[in-house]
Amino acid sequence: MTKNLANLIISIRPKQWTKNLILYIALPFSVSQLWAVGDLDQLTLLLIKISAGFIVFCAISGSVYIINDIFDKTKDSNHLIKKDRPIASGDLPIPLAISFSFLLLVTPTIFAFFISTTFTIIILCYWILMILYSLHLKKLIFIDLLVISIGFILRAIAGAVILQIPISPWLYVCTGLGALFIGSAKRRSEISNSKNNSQIQRETLKMYSASTLDQLISIFATSTLMSYVLYSFLSTNLPSNHSMMLTIPFVIYGILRYINIVYSKNIGEFPEEIILSDKPLITTIVLWIFFSISILVIFRT
Repeated sequence: MTKNLANLIISIRPKQWTKNLILYIALPFSVSQLWAVGDLDQLTLLLIKISAGFIVFCAISGSVYIINDIFDKTKDSNHLIKKDRPIASGDLPIPLAISFSFLLLVTPTIFAFFISTTFTIIILCYWILMILYSLHLKKLIFIDLLVISIGFILRAIAGAVILQIPISPWLYVCTGLGALFIGSAKRRSEISNSKNNSQIQRETLKMYSASTLDQLISIFATSTLMSYVLYSFLSTNLPSNHSMMLTIPFVIYGILRYINIVYSKNIGEFPEEIILSDKPLITTIVLWIFFSISILVIFRT
């Protein structure tokens, strides 16, 4: 019983829940619109609402991860690291995994209705998209990256829907391109780590080349930066004095730091590990959030 519970927790991949933190991006950008510094009651209420959405998304993601591991059981058993996953190793019975995945889909969906009908539609669209990804879309070159990008955009939209606040389309574009950048870096590291066994690890790797992914990383890194620059300059719900452009250096450094980690340490295969362990990158993210909120508090009218 205890062993199965531990294996179920491992299978829903808590470390990868960092991806769902994108839901919170709407909260700092709603300062001086939905809440004010010092208004702790309103901020707490909004934080509870967005955290509830975060928990729902984590549960839905966990359901997807379990199903994905079931589909990939044979391939994962040949992977250097993934072979130790509970389903791949046979430590977690598949019938139990399926039942738990179903529970993680149904229960949060019911709970989501109490948050927002639109939010419920978003999480169901996300679940369906990710199941299609696990079944077939991840086998298609470039499509696999686009699906991952759409998943991140849906998370960003979900956060805005929960708080009922409009977010600049430029921020959605930036989020999508950023996901393409991270996804390309992930594939690049997978190729480097797979050596001559890429077809066993991920089918699309035999269709990608290192040089192609190097170009994609360059393209999406540049596009992400440019979309953020345009967002900080053109978005109508930001301060009219364009002071948000002061946060651009943090974005530049964050992108450069990530690229350096991917190529020097070759750990881009696990983005969540980078985000949770690299102190300079964590510091950059914290500073970006601090300066963004400060600018919006001081200059937003």
